[in-house]
Amino acid sequence: MQKARLVKKVLGERFAKHGFEFMGSVDRGVWEFKKTLDNVIEQTITILLDRFESNEVYFILNSKFGNNVKACDFVPEPEYANKQWWEFNDDDEFVKALEEMGYLIEKYGFKKLDELSVSPYKFEATEEMNRRVYEKHDELTASFMKKYGIEDDITLWESIEIIKGIVEETDERIYDEKAKERLIGLAAFYGEQLIKKYDGEWEWCKHNSMCRVVKMKNLMTSMYVLSRISQAWEKSSAEIIIESYIKMVENEKYGYYNGKKFVNQKL
Repeated sequence: MQKARLVKKVLGERFAKHGFEFMGSVDRGVWEFKKTLDNVIEQTITILLDRFESNEVYFILNSKFGNNVKACDFVPEPEYANKQWWEFNDDDEFVKALEEMGYLIEKYGFKKLDELSVSPYKFEATEEMNRRVYEKHDELTASFMKKYGIEDDITLWESIEIIKGIVEETDERIYDEKAKERLIGLAAFYGEQLIKKYDGEWEWCKHNSMCRVVKMKNLMTSMYVLSRISQAWEKSSAEIIIESYIKMVENEKYGYYNGKKFVNQKL
C-alpha cells in the first residue's frame, strides 16, 4: 500500500478527533496534518521519511512559537530521551512506527503544540503592523536608511549589526506608537536586506495574519522578520535575530529543494 494511504489510515482518524486535517503528501516522503485555532494559529504535525535513509521515519511538531520539535524534545519517558527516528523494513513495521508515534503525539504532543501556540512575549506584533510592513516595505526601508545614513551597498551582516545596535539600546521598553514605528522600520529594512542577498520576496500569510520573506535562493525556510525584530527588541538582545538567521543559512551546508527535488550541495 502507498505510504500516504498508510499514514492516513493509521493517523487520520486519530488526529481528526483533535481537530487536525490530513493534508496529504506535501513533498516526496512528507505528510502533514494541520489545525487552525481561531482562524489564526496553525499547528502542524509532519511525518517524514529521512532524506538519506528511506527506511527511517520520524515526526516534527510546528506551531507559531516553536518549530521542528521532535519526540526527544518533549516526551518525558527515558527511552525517548534521544529518539530521533523509527526504522522499518516493510509496510507492517512502517505501520507499527506510525502507531507508536501516534500514541506519543496523542499523549504528549497535543499539549506541547498548545504550549507552542502561546506567545512567550509581552510585545507581540499586531496584524496592522505586519500589514504595513508587507504593503509599505519599500518606503519604510527608504525612510529608515535615510534616518540612519545607511548606504545602498551595505552588506547583510553590516545590516544585522545596525539592527543589533538599535534593538540593544538601553531605552525603556514601552510598547507605544513610537516603538511600533521603530519596529516596523527595522523589519522592513531587515526583510529588504534578506531579499537583496537571497533574491527572495515578501509574502502575506493568511493563516496567521503575518508577513514573511520567502523563496530565498538555496534556503529551505522563510523568515518572519517583524516577529523576530519585536522579540529581539523586547529582550533588548539581538541574539534571536542572529540565531534564527544562522539556523536558516545552515541548510546551505546540506542542500536545498529545487521544486520537489533535494539538491545536495558541497561547500
